Amino acid sequence: MLVFGAIGVVSGELFNVWFPINKKLWTSSYVLLHCGFALVFLGLCYWLLDIKKWRGLWTLPFEIFGVNALAAYALSELGGTGLERLRFHLADGTVITFQDYVYGHVLLPLANPANASLMYAMLFLASCTVIMWPLYMRKIYIKL
Repeated sequence: MLVFGAIGVVSGELFNVWFPINKKLWTSSYVLLHCGFALVFLGLCYWLLDIKKWRGLWTLPFEIFGVNALAAYALSELGGTGLERLRFHLADGTVITFQDYVYGHVLLPLANPANASLMYAMLFLASCTVIMWPLYMRKIYIKL
């Protein structure tokens, strides 16, 4: 995996000379480069976790989502859609979504827009982890 990932990264960079890396167009050079990076990362994870057995508390969130990946995905989609539809009526008469309220009134005063957006994403991920935790602890695995 590491070798083929490195070949993908080098190929993407070389192909970039003739066909520029462009994410919005998903150019061939972009695909080669990022698939190469993904394969290198997967190879490193395999080496660290399965061969070297470097596991601990830091791997627990990944395991929680990994054993119930479909349930976690469904939860994130349903939760995200639900939060988009949940609306607040403010005192000035405006109506905003829960996401906009948390982002604008709670997180934006704490950080710049990019970091506030990251904080919202991390809070959402933490919420999904808390919801998935009881399934993991009771060894309930939802599979198709």
